[in-house]
Amino acid sequence: MQLEDACPDDLVVFGTAINVRYSARSALEPDVVVARAADARGWRARLTGTPLLVAEVLSPDSVLRDLNLKKAACERFGIPSYWVIDPDLDRPGLRAFEPDGGTYAEVAHVTGGEGFRAARPFGVEIVPDRLVARLRSR
Repeated sequence: MQLEDACPDDLVVFGTAINVRYSARSALEPDVVVARAADARGWRARLTGTPLLVAEVLSPDSVLRDLNLKKAACERFGIPSYWVIDPDLDRPGLRAFEPDGGTYAEVAHVTGGEGFRAARPFGVEIVPDRLVARLRSR
């Protein structure tokens, strides 16, 4: 919701399973994708252009896949921003990666009430505590 609230009209946030093709034989389904609205025309669970942001939410079963396989695929595919969100209720976190000389470099690592002010794919502040606030109130 934080991304959707800040998203400009020429971009779109997908928070449901969307198929992102990384090659002719390879596709993954990220947890969250931001893409150009023009690349989503006629969308049928598949994006026609390169996403601007791919974000993965960690689970006990996905840690290695999200931090290695999916991150490497996004890096090879040239996705400008890759975020990994840890929804740990005691210490939620967000790590952001962006290209630096052909490989991803970690540009931010925030936890709890710390804010991450993203410039890519658009200006938005993400605070990990806010991402899990509803889960904590249950």
